[in-house]
Amino acid sequence: MTGFRSSWLVARRELRERSKGRTYRITTLILMVVVVAAIVLPAVIDGDDGVTYELGVVGEIDSDFLPTLEVLAGAIEVEIAVTEFSSVADGEVAVSDGKIDGLLIDGGEVVVQQSGSSVFFVSGGSGLVGLLSGAAQTLELQEIVREAGVSAEELATTLTGEPIEVRGLEPEDPNRLANEIASVASLFLLYFAILSYGAWTLNGVIEEKSNRIVEVLMSALRPHHLLAGKVAGIGLLGLLQLALVSGSALIAALAVDLFDLPQLTLSVLGSLILWFILGFSFYAVAYAGLGALVSRMEDAQSVATPLTLVGVVGYILAFQALEHPDGLLARITTFIPATAPFVVPIRTVQSAIPWWELIAAVLMMGAAIYGMIRLAGRLYVGGILHIGQRMKVREAWRSAE
Repeated sequence: MTGFRSSWLVARRELRERSKGRTYRITTLILMVVVVAAIVLPAVIDGDDGVTYELGVVGEIDSDFLPTLEVLAGAIEVEIAVTEFSSVADGEVAVSDGKIDGLLIDGGEVVVQQSGSSVFFVSGGSGLVGLLSGAAQTLELQEIVREAGVSAEELATTLTGEPIEVRGLEPEDPNRLANEIASVASLFLLYFAILSYGAWTLNGVIEEKSNRIVEVLMSALRPHHLLAGKVAGIGLLGLLQLALVSGSALIAALAVDLFDLPQLTLSVLGSLILWFILGFSFYAVAYAGLGALVSRMEDAQSVATPLTLVGVVGYILAFQALEHPDGLLARITTFIPATAPFVVPIRTVQSAIPWWELIAAVLMMGAAIYGMIRLAGRLYVGGILHIGQRMKVREAWRSAE
């Protein structure tokens, strides 16, 4: 029997047995529901209503104040609901009870639950207090301009014009928003998929050792064929689950008009698949090698923790690529095998990685996977038939000689 056929038989067994398991099906369903809910619920809850501020008023207020306030609120797509109070005390009680967001007294004082500086108009702040300040500033400015003899049309032209011309060195990217959303989603999916499915490989190795199935398999298969088949089978299952979850997310995003399908370039899908395969291969082979060192599920966490922490560090470092995809740290982590599966897709989606860096990263990742196969394969050979206490790496290495 050829090595490829032997590995494929193991992979097919993994596909058949694990896809029938309730854990795999329930996990897939839960992930699909969670992803769809995370996209759809905010759109359903927020709808098109926008933000509405509840404002209480008491005392004498300039007749132009509230109309000016509504104009400013409309500029940032929020609404103001006004409630009149007969006394300051009643209004303060409403603020304290959370019935209104603020109380405007005589057009010159605002009462809120917790004070804090917020200025609109001049310094660009927002919020209810900022809008009230902006309305007051606008009325003062109008009075000053009126005294200077400037017409209302001239004032409107000055305030609504663009006195500063903005010129970009690069053309505006119409796919920017879609790519940013895809970057965050890709990072989360890759992190979850690579480490979760890698842990499946670890648990699968330990499970077969503990119930002695591996002894039967080893009588007909070579250790590295068994290792390759297990990694390939679980990887295909993981890719299927990843495709189902990603497809659900895409359909949900299109349903709520989060972005248009043409905006999603093929680089998003291609990068996600490529780096899942590379990242999973690297981590899963390492997990399998470590799993051969123990024979009880209770010891799984102790051998997996160091490798899991490496993945967590890679995930954390990938966030810097979201903010600075061209930065020095992003470029360095592109060529580190443990971090590349998380960083490179982010840079690819944002079109921030030169072609030669991408090719070099893929080649280096391929070399790292080969080296990991040799290293983990030797640990696997040395420890797969060991039953009892946890083996040390040195002991497994020597046992493979």
